[in-house]
Amino acid sequence: KGRNITLDIKVEVIAGDLKGLEVNVDFKGTKLDGDQSSEAEILEITFDPKLAEENALVRSVEETEDGFSIILFNEEIAEEQKAKLTPTITISEGATIEPKSEVAQDFNKEVVYTVTSKDGTIQKYTVRIAKETSFFFGFEEWESKGEGIAKHNRPLPSDILASSVEGASLLGLFGWEGGFPVEKTTDAKFGNHAIKLITLDTHKLGNPLVPALTSGSVFTGTFNLGPAMKGDQLSCTKFGVSYDKKPLNFRGWYKYTPGEVFIDGTDKNNVLFPKDKMDECAIQAVLYEAKDSEGKEVILTGHDINTSDKRVAVAVLADGTAKTEYTYFDIPFKYLEGKTYQEVGVDYKLAIVCSSSKEGDLFKGAGGSTLILDDLEVIGE
Repeated sequence: KGRNITLDIKVEVIAGDLKGLEVNVDFKGTKLDGDQSSEAEILEITFDPKLAEENALVRSVEETEDGFSIILFNEEIAEEQKAKLTPTITISEGATIEPKSEVAQDFNKEVVYTVTSKDGTIQKYTVRIAKETSFFFGFEEWESKGEGIAKHNRPLPSDILASSVEGASLLGLFGWEGGFPVEKTTDAKFGNHAIKLITLDTHKLGNPLVPALTSGSVFTGTFNLGPAMKGDQLSCTKFGVSYDKKPLNFRGWYKYTPGEVFIDGTDKNNVLFPKDKMDECAIQAVLYEAKDSEGKEVILTGHDINTSDKRVAVAVLADGTAKTEYTYFDIPFKYLEGKTYQEVGVDYKLAIVCSSSKEGDLFKGAGGSTLILDDLEVIGE
């Protein structure tokens, strides 16, 4: 351990009016042994799924002013799961920590860790589960809408999320009995529910208002059935909601099964069945300018979400082929040529657009193609 010492230090002034004057300084204090340290730091916190199954629910750990925040894939996980999270904590060499590392803690509340260095220095760290970001969709909450054969479920929050079920729920009026293109499912990666998107082969319905193919889609924005009454289905989807951050990454989980028979319903009066074509899903997020040069609101639809010059940045899933198990994606936003994010003076909208058929906007795809999504999230700053 340290021992008290006294040192006599002689200091000679080499400048100023007192040049040449010698001053004796007495120092009394404690000398640290060579193996002692005053460092009492938490260097890293990780959650290894091999240590506890619940640890797989943790996406990342971020440092804060007073400790660390745990970022979950889904904030809505059960309390009993949060109580079983088991962190592995790396601390300064020679230091000790309470509570111990690799011991489950109840993170339904803040947990305070105390690190004590070899020489007795104490440092406290508060570790807590961070609140979910404002642009996170776990698809846990749904509401029932419509009546009779048009009764269906739609995902919440309805002021942010919309889907093709809002129009396709009326297909029953034209004799359709093949279900809805958007459903709630218990086949979830996390929590109790996820969203299932299904492409419907509706080419045999004779009504001119019904397209040859109806893909399952979910998106941020609104759905307006009005244009469909005039045969303009692509204008029904009004993509995007106000977004005041710079988007960094688009993340989530999905699984996908393409349907067996691909159809090209571009011309409903001449539906084609190309045998060498396989359906793919589409998952993307688009940041776009919310106003034009005259200050008028811009609303992108199915006609121009992929082509508009108002688009600023995109995060697009490159591989839309079959995935039998849940697959994670984490896509950085890519800024389009000549576009940058402006913090001042420009309003933006963010559109998340997912479809069970990549070319569904062209009425191409395969009946039965099924895309299941869970825990979609946009990380922004």
